[in-house]
Amino acid sequence: MDEAILSSILNSLITHLTQFTHSTQFTQFTTFCLMDLSRIQQYLDYTPFMTGDPKSLMKDILERAHYLDIKQKEEVMKAYNFANKHHANVKRLSGEPYIIHPVKVLEFLMDSNPDVATMQTALLHDVIEDTPVTYEDVKYHFGEEVADLCE
Repeated sequence: MDEAILSSILNSLITHLTQFTHSTQFTQFTTFCLMDLSRIQQYLDYTPFMTGDPKSLMKDILERAHYLDIKQKEEVMKAYNFANKHHANVKRLSGEPYIIHPVKVLEFLMDSNPDVATMQTALLHDVIEDTPVTYEDVKYHFGEEVADLCE
């Protein structure tokens, strides 16, 4: 195992430890740190489950959103394009493009026939946390409800 990768993972976990507010999260962190190196290697080598082309997935999602009119579907795509732009060239640890995560979150929610604000929030939920985009940016482009849900 590459020591730089292991060091990066452990540093990331330690950084996020300060953000943990629930004892369950702390327990998960402790458990992960106590895993032997072979388990960490197995974690690094996993086969991504979030595969697929994000644009194709979005097309399928919008087809499932038969209850939305064209303008509402355009608003959802506006959120997708915004998130995709701001997560451009970002990869997950697995090598997957980052945008696949918010698209898969939205796909998961589709069984509950979410409204436009919920769909936009699913796509945008990490832009304030992980990109230079601010609450005010999201509020300007998508409204206060979506900005509040993303924050």
